[in-house]
Amino acid sequence: PLLWLSKRQKITAWSSAESEIIATNECVKRLQHIHNLIEDLDLHQELLCNPTIIKNDNSFCVHWSHSMTTKNL
Repeated sequence: PLLWLSKRQKITAWSSAESEIIATNECVKRLQHIHNLIEDLDLHQELLCNPTIIKNDNSFCVHWSHSMTTKNL
């Protein structure tokens, strides 16, 4: 693993789905940071040959992520 993290969320979620969305969003932000770092080190060809798969078992969170746009992020 390149990064492992466990910490308390900064805001209180109203539901387990919202909590999963917040956690998944943090995961994606950290993955994007690692991706940018790897590209800056010019190791993109060796380390990032395939898309990164993010798994989530909350069906609402998965559905929301498919309909989410990147506007206002």
